[in-house]
Amino acid sequence: MRLGAFLELTDGRGFAILFGRAAGHAGHLLGLAQTPLVLVNPPDHVIGLDVAAILRTPGPLPFAPGSARAIPLDDSPGMPEPEHAVRVVRHGGRVFGPVTLPLPAGVNEVVRDERD
Repeated sequence: MRLGAFLELTDGRGFAILFGRAAGHAGHLLGLAQTPLVLVNPPDHVIGLDVAAILRTPGPLPFAPGSARAIPLDDSPGMPEPEHAVRVVRHGGRVFGPVTLPLPAGVNEVVRDERD
């Protein structure tokens, strides 16, 4: 619920990209949000979910700059550098991550708590 709220997955416009640990929550998000989900390097237990796409890639994200609606960041293995990941998020889109990650260039902090 928290992840979906911070990413503002409130309707079916656009798509959100979920990596590693965040992609592990895709099953719960599918029940809460209409936003199509693209999973990148997800854990095996989410394979078979009704998502827009599942990608396995060790390299850069294969998305045009500004094409995604939202992306959560963390320190999952295979997660691209935050500066590279946020380039695929549209202007005004949502980026979510733990306070332990530095704020990527070009991202404006809207809300923060002790954890995220």
